[in-house]
Amino acid sequence: YLWVAAGKQAALEAEVGVGGYGYPALVALNVKKAVYAPLRSAFELEHIV
Repeated sequence: YLWVAAGKQAALEAEVGVGGYGYPALVALNVKKAVYAPLRSAFELEHIV
C-alpha cells in the first residue's frame, strides 16, 4: 500500500498514467508481476467490484 498526495509526485503520476483528469486517482500495482492498472472511473463499490 502506498499513498501519494495529488500533484506531489509528478514523475510517478506520469509513469503510471494518472493525473490530468482529476483526483482522486487509484492505481492497482502487482510488484511480483511488474504490472499496474489505473482506475479511471467513479469510486463507488459497483464500479470497483
